[in-house]
Amino acid sequence: MLATFDTVMQEHLKRIKNKDIFQHYLGKDIQNELISLIAKEITKHILQLLKNAKYYSIILDCTPDITLIEQMTIIVRFVSIKEGESPTAEPEICIDEKFLGFIQIQSSTGEGLTEAILSELEKLKIPVGDMRGQGYDNGSNMKGKHQGVQKRILDLNSRAFYIPCSAHTLNLVVNDAAMSCRDAATFFSIVQKIYVFLSGSTVRWNVLKKHIGRLTLKPLSDTRWSSRIDAIRPFRFQVGEIFDALSEISRENSHTAMAQSDAESLSKELNNFKFLCLIVLWYNILNRINFVSKLLQSRSMYLPDVIDILESTTNYLKNYRSDKGFEDLLEEAKDLSLEMEIDPVFPPFVRQTKKKRMFCYEAPDDPICDPAKKFKIECFYSILDVCINSLDERFGQIKHHSKHFQFLYNIQKLKDVPREAVMEYCIDLQNILTDDKSGDADLDGAQLCEELTILAPILRPTMTPSQILAYALKNGFAPNVSIALRILLTLPISVASGERSFSKLKLIKNYLRSSMSQERLVGLAMISIENQIAKEIDFKTLLHDFVTAKARRVKFL
Repeated sequence: MLATFDTVMQEHLKRIKNKDIFQHYLGKDIQNELISLIAKEITKHILQLLKNAKYYSIILDCTPDITLIEQMTIIVRFVSIKEGESPTAEPEICIDEKFLGFIQIQSSTGEGLTEAILSELEKLKIPVGDMRGQGYDNGSNMKGKHQGVQKRILDLNSRAFYIPCSAHTLNLVVNDAAMSCRDAATFFSIVQKIYVFLSGSTVRWNVLKKHIGRLTLKPLSDTRWSSRIDAIRPFRFQVGEIFDALSEISRENSHTAMAQSDAESLSKELNNFKFLCLIVLWYNILNRINFVSKLLQSRSMYLPDVIDILESTTNYLKNYRSDKGFEDLLEEAKDLSLEMEIDPVFPPFVRQTKKKRMFCYEAPDDPICDPAKKFKIECFYSILDVCINSLDERFGQIKHHSKHFQFLYNIQKLKDVPREAVMEYCIDLQNILTDDKSGDADLDGAQLCEELTILAPILRPTMTPSQILAYALKNGFAPNVSIALRILLTLPISVASGERSFSKLKLIKNYLRSSMSQERLVGLAMISIENQIAKEIDFKTLLHDFVTAKARRVKFL
């Protein structure tokens, strides 16, 4: 196929057919050698960048491939510094997350994963002592406090701080909220049932398409709760059209009796003011969470950004959990009820049968008889309270690490802070950046305080940690500030880069190429994921070395 578009390849194939040459270099072994050669050159380039950066964080994630072999991806995050275009220009600060390969995992326990990681780092000659961060998902084998990977690596290097994946943690926050009350669980069940019913038949799906123009129904994701906004959005903006489609199916005799019955029961679920309120509530929550989740997956994101985003999200939810927030929700739901032509009132309260109790039992709370108040307290407040509390609880570890680096987020403001307080911050940072075994420290707290005292008054108010690092490096002073900022920017935020590598894994090792060797898989993945580095490789030198080696092999034979 390549020969169709390449004259050089056409000539090469012609000479092979005419038996002018016998060493045609088109076999699978030669392909694998070339792939391996390019992948090794890319890895060599990444390791050189890593060596120049010194400090790094490791990001790991696991997934089974098409042959059900557990594959672990290894990503390293570090700060690379590129020289400016001129001697007077500031250097460019880049936060890089580079792919180092896939490893076949035999044991998914904390011990087995740790052994695989350490073995790979040793093979690549990457010092464990320079690791300053660990980024994993929320699996117990990874984050376990006693037997998890993070604890085992912390035992080897006390400065390799574990930071759970922010995107995964946010996903768990929404999961907690969705299971907080019966109405929430029922809501998502109905949404999924409607999708399954309409997508289960091309005839029913065509009826839906006839009514819906812009958006289409999507299934609920079992794992990514934040992405459920895609399933809720059509209901938020086209619930009337979905109701009309179900009503048409229930009336048309061309559909089976079972389909008509199911359509009628599902349309009754939609024709309910409480359901409309839940649509509005979950759309507002998930729309915000999904936006934040996408921000947290950016490679350029670092710890100060995460803290700001979390505070903003928490404040949004707290403001929403108010009488005004509930009134706004009712107004939006009333607009939907006008479209549905139903009364904007909650279903009447159904009094529960009282059970006879002995006098020694505590008296139960009086039931809430007002349907609107009942929904507000037992559903609206319940869901938002779980969201807010779960945010505070699940992001506690990130906030714990953040407090040690917090004074570096806005160095300019330190000019208004008493020197004793700044010295306390610096000594605290020195202590956590001191190895428990050797006693070696990454920086000197007293000198860091002196550098910050000089630096704070001369910085522009809007400068970010990256810009301050570039400024310090350009002027060749404040080495302790530079080290502190490099470590801060190195700390991982999410494992999104690891998940992106799995997308390549599924494309490369698919059903038709399931027998692919591990070496070929890693090589192709390396070339595909790190394609920018691959484009910078001097292929003439690479091919010259390859041809020279092959020429020697033929001669010896």
